[in-house]
Amino acid sequence: MKQVVSKNRKFHRNLKRLRKKQNLSVKELSKETGIPVSRFEMWEHFHVEPGTFYLSKLANYFDVSKEMLQGK
Repeated sequence: MKQVVSKNRKFHRNLKRLRKKQNLSVKELSKETGIPVSRFEMWEHFHVEPGTFYLSKLANYFDVSKEMLQGK
């Protein structure tokens, strides 16, 4: 799956904000979504954006649009 280094860095802020709004740790969110903890660490700490598969999965989980997650 393709991963892209984010230039605007809005995705990692939005992901972290949504996660914290639901009082979830990365480990808890990983269990809830089936997405490995290592992916969340890359997204939140290294400002890497997910490919379309994970982006869709996260948007569905948080009930937001993919565009909102990406900060568009």
